[in-house]
Amino acid sequence: MLNLIRLSAICVAFIVLLILCVTTTTQKRSARVIAHNATLRQTPSTTGLAEQEVPEGTTVKVLDEKSPWYIVRIGDRVGWMHEENLHFTDGAAPSAGSAPEPGRVDTPSETYSPPPPTKPTTDRAYIRGPRGGCYYISSSGRKVYVDRSLCN
Repeated sequence: MLNLIRLSAICVAFIVLLILCVTTTTQKRSARVIAHNATLRQTPSTTGLAEQEVPEGTTVKVLDEKSPWYIVRIGDRVGWMHEENLHFTDGAAPSAGSAPEPGRVDTPSETYSPPPPTKPTTDRAYIRGPRGGCYYISSSGRKVYVDRSLCN
C-alpha cells in the first residue's frame, strides 16, 4: 500500500512537471491593432520617427517587448507599437514589466534589426509644436510625431 502511494505521488509530480514545461515554452505571439490608425515607429517612443500608419484590424506578429512598447512585424516591416494600440489574439496578455527568471536569458525567436534610415519626404510640412515636439499632419488628419531633427 505504501509503495502504491509513493508511485502515485511520483506520477503526479511527473505530470505537474510535464505541464509546467509545456506551458512555459516560448510562444509566437500575435496581436490585432485596435486603434483607428496606429503608428509603427522606429524607436519605442512617441517622439520616434513614424514608419507608417497601421489600420485598425491589422494582425501583427509580436517579436519582443520593452513594456509598454512592442516590436512587431507587419508583412516585411518591423517597428515599435504601443500596447494601448494592440489586443493580443493568442490569449496571452501583456506581461506588465515581467522580468525573466534568474539564470534564464529571454531571446526573441526572431532578431530585431532596425530598418534602414529613410530620407524625409519633401511633400510633408514638418511643424514645431509649442513644447518643442516635431510633427506633420497625415493624410487622415492626425498629428504624426517625428524626430525633432526633422524640424530644424
